[in-house]
Amino acid sequence: KQLLGLGAAEHAASVAEAFHDFRTLARISASTPPPLQLSTPAFAAFASGGAAAAPPLLAARSATAPTSAAAAAAAQAQLRRRLLQQYVPEGRGAPPAAPPLYAGEYESEAGFGAELLQAYVEQGPNGCAAIFRASVADDCPALEDELAEFLQRHPRLSWIKHVHDTALAPSDASAAASLTGAARALYGWGLAAGGDGGVLDRKVMLSLGKLCHHAAFLRDAPPHSDDDVAAGPAPTAPPVPGVLLAVDASEREEWRAVGVAAADDEHYLLRMQEKLPWLCKAGGAAAPAEALLESLLATAASPALCAERHVSQEEVLKLSLDVAHKSAWRLGDSARGRAARSERLPRVFSAAPKA
Repeated sequence: KQLLGLGAAEHAASVAEAFHDFRTLARISASTPPPLQLSTPAFAAFASGGAAAAPPLLAARSATAPTSAAAAAAAQAQLRRRLLQQYVPEGRGAPPAAPPLYAGEYESEAGFGAELLQAYVEQGPNGCAAIFRASVADDCPALEDELAEFLQRHPRLSWIKHVHDTALAPSDASAAASLTGAARALYGWGLAAGGDGGVLDRKVMLSLGKLCHHAAFLRDAPPHSDDDVAAGPAPTAPPVPGVLLAVDASEREEWRAVGVAAADDEHYLLRMQEKLPWLCKAGGAAAPAEALLESLLATAASPALCAERHVSQEEVLKLSLDVAHKSAWRLGDSARGRAARSERLPRVFSAAPKA
């Protein structure tokens, strides 16, 4: 920052590259709009990888006067392309073109590609727009794999990217695949284990997920005529595969297929918490199904708690049954899942006589 403040962008970038300070290089490469210091001839020489020497540091202000915003943007793009080509591997498992500073560096530290994507995200809407336009991937096609992994860790960005890709899809099948990817990302966020996701946030994500889920099915579904309607109900969207979610009280995670009915059931549990805030975690975060059931049964067993929370014991028991029923799909069909399902209902029934 001090070097940039002196107008010596080429010195700052040169030092950062010498020590593989990819975070600093990423911030210089991704800043929007690029600072005018990047428009100097010395920085343009560094960005291109040329051998031209930077001017003396103390003379940086006078010797490297900025020229224009267009020149700064061009030099920044040139630097980004060069760094991507040098520090992003051409394929999975392949080493970057530039040698590491020490053994295992690229395995133990975030690379330039990951830092560049993170730098864009930290800039907010303008930076995210650069990712959505895929300008970064155009500079370095090898970054596509890293971009896909990055977006998996950022579902709020991933689904927007998938919807953006839908508009550019060459066929209905490709558009449907992009919309399915958007639904997968949204379901993954709405059904995530733990975390501090608020009830309203998760409701919105599940609702958008269902919208993308239906849109994906309709985009690639065969035409449905009036005769088909007379013959029986219209076909429904198949489940979205590959959604990571918690499946039991231990918040053990598994990859599952999520159907629209399952998303509806989870949406109901979130609406329950919205109506009865005492069911939420501290700070208003959504609680998992097992925690909901524990809280409801504890309330049903205590007339004082029912009075304090303005609910009847009968209403709480009905809600307990709803939780047991609507969250059962998460447990799956394994022996462990069946045992967990069969254990929940007796707990509710055993609380009924006490009420």
